Amino acid sequence: MRRVHQRLLRRPRLAPTRAGDGVAITSGALSVSVAKDFPRVSYTDRASGARLLGSTSPATEVTLNGKAHKVGLKAAPEVTAHRAAYTLVFPRLPGVEIDAALEVAGRATTFRVTALRDTEAFRLGTLDIPGHDLISVGSTDAGAETAFTRLDPHGGRVRQGHGIHRARRVPGGATYAIANTGSLAAAVESNSTYDKPSGATGGDNARFWHQARKGADGSVRVGVWSGQWTYRGDGAPAPEKALPWAKVVVTPDGNGDKAVDWQDGFVAFHDIGIKVKGGDKTPDRVITHIPYNFASQATHPFLRTLDDVKRISLSTDGLGQLSILKGYSTTVVSLRITAHGRGCVSAPRSARLCQMKCLNVRRGNA
Repeated sequence: MRRVHQRLLRRPRLAPTRAGDGVAITSGALSVSVAKDFPRVSYTDRASGARLLGSTSPATEVTLNGKAHKVGLKAAPEVTAHRAAYTLVFPRLPGVEIDAALEVAGRATTFRVTALRDTEAFRLGTLDIPGHDLISVGSTDAGAETAFTRLDPHGGRVRQGHGIHRARRVPGGATYAIANTGSLAAAVESNSTYDKPSGATGGDNARFWHQARKGADGSVRVGVWSGQWTYRGDGAPAPEKALPWAKVVVTPDGNGDKAVDWQDGFVAFHDIGIKVKGGDKTPDRVITHIPYNFASQATHPFLRTLDDVKRISLSTDGLGQLSILKGYSTTVVSLRITAHGRGCVSAPRSARLCQMKCLNVRRGNA
């Protein structure tokens, strides 16, 4: 009986399986169909059988250094249980090759460039793959919706689309992007960086591109793909160490409300999102203030700053604070700051005393 029970619990050895015109790589949660012609994907939840599509059209061009180039495969992709590896070549750029892979682990699928080879005649600077839909939802998908947001100085705003109805002639940019059907939601992450951001690509507003396109059958499908990657900045002596990647997480109902929408995608995004340095301290920095002084004078001498910290702490029952001491060691000459101090670090004893006492307030020892 014990042997039978052990056989039932033993996880089967996963191997590549055929899925339509592609091959499936699998994890315990997902079966990911990968195309033979390019690193394109679609996703199937293994528990429910629900599907979410990615790219639905062959990729024929890749943009290198701002110019589109025809692309093909050097050989058929090498596929294992969890990974498919491709080598992209460019007929008009002999010697230029890009190794890329698709990998699945848990509910996350990663598109990753693993190596780039260029030549003296063509140095690779930036890489774009327009229309390389990592996720897509269509008007024929039950419950299909999208949610996009950009960084906004007036506060983040999620632009949610209820239903997919109208095609758009040009793509739009987004800082974060989520798409869902009535069964599955997906969020994307990328290490996209623009060599020369400006206009629509400035301020992280085009980390992702999205566009609604009309199909031959009259249906409309919205696809989401990564923004530009910079391999070698203009004038840089050497390439960047971090190679391009983009990641997709696919999830069913993630917040337990018995419905699937963009919020489930956002919950799952926490598993793949880039961790911003210092972001884990944000909950402790509910109140932020920037006192300004000249050599412990001006409007906010250091000891007044300490008093303000104490008042705020008492008024808010000790909510966390971030106090940035903006100090200058000389005066304003010809409307220009001529020398800069370093706040509490290099300021006089009163500043260091302020720093130590502020820390005591934060620790509840005021």
